[in-house]
Parts: sequence; C-alpha cells; structure tokens
Amino acid sequence: MVSTTGVIILGPKKLPQEIYKRLTSTFFAKVTGSQEWADWCTSRFNTPTPNLVGEEAAKFLDQDAEAQRPILETLKSK
Repeated sequence: MVSTTGVIILGPKKLPQEIYKRLTSTFFAKVTGSQEWADWCTSRFNTPTPNLVGEEAAKFLDQDAEAQRPILETLKSK
C-alpha cells in the first residue's frame, strides 16, 4: 500500500478570484518555493510532496483517492 501524505490548504468554493490569485501567486508561492518548506516536507515525508494549486491539486487528490479505492474496498469487505 502506498500512503500519500501532504499539507492541504482549502478555501471556500466561491473564494473571490482576486483573493485566490493573491494567495497562490504570493503567499503559497513564497512558502512552498522556500528551502525551509522543502526541508520541512522532507523531514516528515519519505519524498517531497508536489507543490500543486487549484485544479492540479484537485486532480492529484482525485487520482490518489482512485488509487487507494481498491485497497479500502478490500479492507471494508473483511
């Protein structure tokens, strides 16, 4: 079994586009682009987590859920 761990920051679905852009282009970019962030992730996870935002992050989460589904279904049936 492969376990995916990461840090996810969520906001409301109807977050104003101006705030979304400001968060993703400044705050998140500065944090996730820093060496401190890379070191923190590496110290807690086996491999660094990808820096994904918006639709990319949603797609990653959907793919991970789909990959885990057969394992969880098997465990559920036991």
